[in-house]
Amino acid sequence: MTNVQEIWKQINGYEGYYEVSNLGRVKSLNRVVYRGLNEMNISEKILNPSSLKNGYLYVSLASQSGIKKHLVHRLVATAFLSNSENKYCVNHIDGIKTNNVLLNLEWATHTENSAHAKNKGLAKWATGSKAGKSKKIINKATGVVYNSIREAAQIEGYNEKYLANHLRVVKNKKIKLSYQ
Repeated sequence: MTNVQEIWKQINGYEGYYEVSNLGRVKSLNRVVYRGLNEMNISEKILNPSSLKNGYLYVSLASQSGIKKHLVHRLVATAFLSNSENKYCVNHIDGIKTNNVLLNLEWATHTENSAHAKNKGLAKWATGSKAGKSKKIINKATGVVYNSIREAAQIEGYNEKYLANHLRVVKNKKIKLSYQ
């Protein structure tokens, strides 16, 4: 087996602060941060991703506007994969949600992603009276679609109750999320 060279690219919106690699790793870069009158040197380090309940890995990235959670597979795909067809989903080719290596990722439509999950035996289809009744949420600023308020809150870094209350107000400019 040949060794794959690790290539690092800047993360959009976090240039100079964070990079993502083709091997699915995320790192914080060397930089100086000011806390009041104090100057702090931040050393480069590889971030340890956390896991959502659904098995996907995420990292929390800090900026002047606060801390936001980002799915690692989406960071890799956005940095390295062309998406000329504007597909929304990032599919794990081998079906393993924690394998965020570039060669294991591809852009897919919701339909393609669902069909892949079903063919691989990965899909957990909902049953019962509430099946299929949750509303999809879209982040108007990024175009990202979430399957539920809970998922949107976890990934966007909001409190779930806070987000649900604010989604009831359609013209909320601060959150830029809406029902789809």
